[in-house]
Amino acid sequence: MARAPQSLAEVPFLRHDAMALLALCPDAEGRRRDEPDDDFAGYGYGIVHDLVLESADGSQRVVPSALVLALHCTDEPSTLEEIELELDVVDPEGGEALTVLAPLGAFLRAHLPRLPDQPDDVVLALCNPRALDVPRLAALGQRRLHFAHGDVLSWLVLHDDDDGMEFRLQAETWHQR
Repeated sequence: MARAPQSLAEVPFLRHDAMALLALCPDAEGRRRDEPDDDFAGYGYGIVHDLVLESADGSQRVVPSALVLALHCTDEPSTLEEIELELDVVDPEGGEALTVLAPLGAFLRAHLPRLPDQPDDVVLALCNPRALDVPRLAALGQRRLHFAHGDVLSWLVLHDDDDGMEFRLQAETWHQR
């Protein structure tokens, strides 16, 4: 019989394809969404190629290949001096989702060692409305960490030519450690 997670390491953190991870899947009728999904509560990780990180001033950084960690911060103001995550976990007994609150650093320390150690860039697709700094963690090794200040919105940009599509994350500013 399944049980509720007893530690952060037991909170499911599953791999998804880029479309599902960034909430870019078509709606139930198969139509492409034209606006970001503000109600999306999913989370997980995945590998995204040719990811564009765009700041409000229009500057862009292309990340050729990234391990993207899609997470959610709390909606309510936190007293923590770091980002506080709010993750909805399926209740193994079939009830309403269980809400897990955790400091970002503690969650990453529990999960980063179990994630792929490639590519060389890790991107936090995580809103950071208080513009808090995200420290480097030993579990990152030599990988670069990209994080945003402000809300993060995901976009799928379709090109008219044969170049296909581009995944884009927009925020007030992007930072790298």
